[in-house]
Amino acid sequence: MSTGNYVVGGYSNGVVGHSRVGDDNLNIRMYSATGAVLWTAQFGGTGEDRTPRTPFSSLIAVDSSDNIYAAARCQGSVNGVQSAGGMDACYFKFDSSGNQLCANQIGGQGNDVFSGIAVDSTNGGFYAVGSTSSANFDGKVKSGLLDAMW
Repeated sequence: MSTGNYVVGGYSNGVVGHSRVGDDNLNIRMYSATGAVLWTAQFGGTGEDRTPRTPFSSLIAVDSSDNIYAAARCQGSVNGVQSAGGMDACYFKFDSSGNQLCANQIGGQGNDVFSGIAVDSTNGGFYAVGSTSSANFDGKVKSGLLDAMW
């Protein structure tokens, strides 16, 4: 981050700084350059939220304005959007003070998961990649047992 602060993340089925949202929750904690805890965000859907078998560090990205993006898989309802079935790919955006700016999940009737995220600071967006077992994800018909998505 431009300030020298850094963020770490993971998931827990306990309370990490805030009350739980559902079963297992995702969390991000920001530390100062000297290691002091600045804030903790605990977030997710109303069901079980997890990172895939990928280090959570590949699911967190920071843009040039120090906004923090996180991607994972969620179950249940995220920000009022109900899961289409199984686990859905989900994403979250926080400002540098830990305020959640947006949250959403996308998916089909199978399991959908993001396994990587990167920001495009030039255009102000982000890219997420992952996989889906849904027969029809985002209007695309699945061609194998597990298809890539982006």
